[in-house]
Amino acid sequence: MLLTEKNITRLIAYGPFIFIPSVVIMLTLMVINTHLSIYKKNVQSIEIGLQNSEKKAIQSKVDGVVDLVAYQNSIIKEKLLLRVKSRVDNAYETAAALYEKYKDKKTPQELQELIITALRPLVWNDGESFIFILDYEGMFRLAPKYLSHLEGSSIINFQDALGRFVIQEEIAMCKNNQEGFLKDTFTKPNDASCKFHEQVAYVKAFGHYNWYLGSSEYLETASKKSDEELLQTIGKINTENDNYFFVMNSKGDVLLHKQKSALVGHNLLENEDIDIQMAGRVIQGALEIENRAFISYEWMNDATHKKETKHSYIHAVKESDWIIESGFYDSTLKKIADIKAQELYSNYLKEFENILFIAFVIIIISLIISYLISRFIKKSFNEYKKEINTKSLKLLKLNDTLEETVKVRTQQLHEQKNILYHQANHDSLTTLPNRALFTDRLTQGTLKAKRYQKKLALLFIDLDRFKIINDTLGHDIGDAVLKETAKRLASIVRDEDTVSRLGGDEFTIIMQELIHEEDASILAQKVINALVEPIVVNEHILYISSSIGISLYPKDATEVEDLLRHSDAAMYKAKEKGRNNFQFYSM
Repeated sequence: MLLTEKNITRLIAYGPFIFIPSVVIMLTLMVINTHLSIYKKNVQSIEIGLQNSEKKAIQSKVDGVVDLVAYQNSIIKEKLLLRVKSRVDNAYETAAALYEKYKDKKTPQELQELIITALRPLVWNDGESFIFILDYEGMFRLAPKYLSHLEGSSIINFQDALGRFVIQEEIAMCKNNQEGFLKDTFTKPNDASCKFHEQVAYVKAFGHYNWYLGSSEYLETASKKSDEELLQTIGKINTENDNYFFVMNSKGDVLLHKQKSALVGHNLLENEDIDIQMAGRVIQGALEIENRAFISYEWMNDATHKKETKHSYIHAVKESDWIIESGFYDSTLKKIADIKAQELYSNYLKEFENILFIAFVIIIISLIISYLISRFIKKSFNEYKKEINTKSLKLLKLNDTLEETVKVRTQQLHEQKNILYHQANHDSLTTLPNRALFTDRLTQGTLKAKRYQKKLALLFIDLDRFKIINDTLGHDIGDAVLKETAKRLASIVRDEDTVSRLGGDEFTIIMQELIHEEDASILAQKVINALVEPIVVNEHILYISSSIGISLYPKDATEVEDLLRHSDAAMYKAKEKGRNNFQFYSM
């Protein structure tokens, strides 16, 4: 058909009656087909999605328990010190109270016997810990039961397993400081293995008779108690579905198993059940390279009474010999997936019915609209025909204008993007990289060091006496000191190194491609020398110094958070050493 004006008019008049309903029907079929494809894909991906979701859930739970274990292990010694000191303080208060009550009523010898008798029953940890009393001549006034044969004798030359004269050290501690903590090494009472164990002792002077009271506890005993408390805590944590917690040590000994309590106290690798042995080997094998992993193995599901594939997440605790695990069974996921698939199918049927109804309504409405549109288009065709040429010229001109506007606006947006990026990644005061950019560069630095087998040093710098300057002279002077500090630090590092300000008066230097550990020492000394120079702000001449902590990759840590934490700990060690010095991280 030729596109004459007459034919075009006919097409405008009758075309919508055919075109619009056809388009509606075609779109309806496309929507139905699309929904059907989406339904099939969703059904196939439900189980995969559930498995990934369950993996994330158990990983989060296990990692949380690992963090709890690591924290408890980190405070064992602190709790031990407080516990031993509390025992001695309570015993001291008892002795002091008896002295004040009977000092005018009894002879010194009677009162001394009364105090010894009152404190003798104080025994803890199955006889391992106790209250003892010695005088400054080294005579045992009150001895534990297993050393009762030494009571009344001088043990001033007594040595521990390492040859230290512990009694002489305790006497010196009480004479000089009145009280304090000491470490020694002995065998445990009634320990047939005769192994040496480290213990912590606390002594306190009792000046009325030139005595001192003391008590001690083995670190191993404290650790064992903490482990028992942790296992009880983990066992009480509520979990959904099959996600119970399982704890074992690296040797395969089961420490906790909520579902199979009969396994507790037994070794997986020595179990008569082959599947249990294999599970233990799978766990050990997965942890040979990394300290955490996802694994799958065959295990008896007590809920179904069948052997099933179990997917577990295991995480070995660095600070102890424990392995924490939690997991889920295939049957549990299958049950949930079937329920979700049925819900999905019901929703699909409802959507299908709605689509058909909407399509029918749209076709009826489109026929009415088609009629109205055809009349309107036919009437307007001639008017539009006259305006086409004029508007075409205007559109060309407008297009040119828009292209220029878009070009200018694009350039402005690009410049604004660069400004926002710099603000987001740099400290507003010193223009140094901020914590976000520091973290990114340290991450990239460790990845590069790992790839090329290089070393890396992280220097954590804290300004000494900066708070005094800030509080006494004001924040403007403090800001000027921080700017000058940033300028001096930037001037002494290499181009490939990164100087950052984490906040307040804390700065860091990432030293890339470290060849010798001594190079980090040289840089740290440069920092100390640079910052010790006086800073002149207005009429003020200010003096500051710095305390620097250094951690090394991969010697001290391989993770970014650990490197930063270790360097921070080393910095506090430098503070304790008197400030204006640097210290390397040490365990």
